[in-house]
Order: sequence, then C-alpha cells, then structure tokens
Amino acid sequence: MSTKRFTKNIFFTSLSLLTVCILSLKSYGQCNPIIPISSNVVSSSQTVDGGFTPQWVCSGSSFSTNGGAFNVFLESGAVMSTGGGIDSIYVKAGATLNMNGGIHHIFFEPLAILNILGGISYVDTCVSINYDYSQAPAGGCLFTSLSNMQLSDVNFSIAPNPAKDQLTIETTKATTIEIMNVLGEKLVDRTIDKKEVISITNFNKGIYFIKDLATGKTIKFVKE
Repeated sequence: MSTKRFTKNIFFTSLSLLTVCILSLKSYGQCNPIIPISSNVVSSSQTVDGGFTPQWVCSGSSFSTNGGAFNVFLESGAVMSTGGGIDSIYVKAGATLNMNGGIHHIFFEPLAILNILGGISYVDTCVSINYDYSQAPAGGCLFTSLSNMQLSDVNFSIAPNPAKDQLTIETTKATTIEIMNVLGEKLVDRTIDKKEVISITNFNKGIYFIKDLATGKTIKFVKE
C-alpha cells in the first residue's frame, strides 16, 4: 500500500472515530433530552450554517443548515432540512426531517417523517420523546393561546411549586380549572371547591399551566 493511500485511510478512520465520539457526547438524555436555556428558538423560518448553539424548532416553523454541530429539538409540525453539519436531531411525531447531507444522529418517534436522501445517519427509534422544558428559554415554543395569559389575579393558589408527585390546589370559590403543558395539550379538567390534591406523578418534568376557565387567568408551575 502506498504511503499516500495509507495516510488517506488513517485520516478517514480518525474522522469516523471523531464523529462517533462527537455524536455520543451530543446525544445526552437519549429520548428524554433537556432543552437548554442557551437554545435558539426558531419560531418562523431560519437558516444557520455554523456554530454550536442548540436549536429549538417550534410547531409550524422551518429550520435549515449546511454546517455546524447542533442539538436540534423538533416539535410536532416543525420541519428541518439539512445539507451538512454534525447534528443530534430529535424528531417528534408529526415533525419532518429532510436530510440531504451531513452526519446526523437521529432520535425519532414512530410517526415522525424522515426523508433521508444523503449523508450519514445513525437512527434510534424512541417510543416517545419527552423534552425536559425545565431549563428551556422562557416564552419559547409555547402554544399560541398561552402567550397573552396573565399570571396573576386568580381565584386559586397552588402548592408546592416546584412539585414532584402531588399538587394541592385551593380556591376561593368553586372553580373549573384545566392543567396544560407548554404545547397547550389539556391534561386535567375538573371543578375544585375549596381544596383538592391532584397527582402529577405521571407528568413529565417541565413547565405546566393551570387555567381558571371562568376568567382565563393562569398560574405556572414546574414538575420536578
């Protein structure tokens, strides 16, 4: 074997090993990643061709890149197109990934849409991807109708906050409340008269909202 060919083989072997190491380090949390506060929130359409900033892509938004090394978190309804880069990409059901190049470690829910047309992909299926929003940028990919809600002047109080297994809700009068996650999905709907303890053991870690249906007022709490 010639020295030139040997050197070339060593180079590509080293590159492959480096890529695997980078992907392993970037794939923290596997199917339950934390969305870090340093994330860039993509709420319309954006192209980024370099850097290391994590990307949080909201429902109905599109993100494209030809370079960089990112952790990308796609909400349901988001679209990503990539022609390069070394990324760890989380694709929730209903989100679309169009991969035309690059080296990517992809974690996806079964109903996610993957169009892998080029590049090198490492693919892992997740029964579900549960983002941890506890450290996410404030006002990130929130459900649109939550954006104008007030966080004061309500007819109820909650404790503790943050909460782990149970949440105690006390009202000044009979009040119908809803508990929603950051995507606006309703998890609890009931009328509380004076006081009730609600189990949140099965809630994922993150931020939630309790809404008084009569007034539209809301309190935010965190599940640990």
